[in-house]
Amino acid sequence: GNEKRGDEEITKQEFVKLMTNLLGYSDIAKYSNIYVLPDEITNISDNAKGSAAICYALKILPVKDGNAFNGSSKVTWAEAASALYRALQFIK
Repeated sequence: GNEKRGDEEITKQEFVKLMTNLLGYSDIAKYSNIYVLPDEITNISDNAKGSAAICYALKILPVKDGNAFNGSSKVTWAEAASALYRALQFIK
């Protein structure tokens, strides 16, 4: 079905795609083959690699400092809020 579930958790890779869209970078994120991801970005599908690379470059990945980014893990409210706060400076 197409019903909205407001309590649904999203994964970190879904979150970085949302962030990239929000910032207006979804077009350049499509070219996932041009991005080299650092080792601390793991479990990420090809269609999210560009987004993760952009968020990494802008230092807005939803991770606590020093932690690895696991694309398939759930994003927490604290991580999302922190990443969004840091992203605000890039929103035109």
